[in-house]
Amino acid sequence: MTSKFKLILATNKDKALLLAWRNEKTVRLNSFDQKKITKKKHEIWFNKKIKKKNLIWIFKYNNKKCGMVKLEKKINKTELGYLIQKNFRGKKFAEKMLTLFLKKYKKYVKKNDFLIAKSKKFNFKSNLSLINSGFKKYKENKNYFTFRYDFK
Repeated sequence: MTSKFKLILATNKDKALLLAWRNEKTVRLNSFDQKKITKKKHEIWFNKKIKKKNLIWIFKYNNKKCGMVKLEKKINKTELGYLIQKNFRGKKFAEKMLTLFLKKYKKYVKKNDFLIAKSKKFNFKSNLSLINSGFKKYKENKNYFTFRYDFK
């Protein structure tokens, strides 16, 4: 029996879908940059990310695209961001997606590598999804928590 849940790498065909998801009202509310993203700005970002492998992943449930995980590589860390499409929220899909992602992504990292994820303090569901998928609360500031996942 095949799993209902699947995680695949994003392709050029996902560009418009990811922009629509990113500009959805609740996603923007929970984002650190709450402005709508223009098509041009998204295209530049997406084209840069898609050239590098393993930075944007699409989550599927029963073959329907319902979420996304993205990685932003910084100088000394890699930051994870994610979203669940509005019709699939409230079903604990974020936790399933993150757990599946971490299992898949493990083969691309070295021992002792880690990921960082930030979530606004009031975004209780996101905070809980991160914790339940294995992230640990790492830092806290006035507005958000920083979580860390260590690959062992």
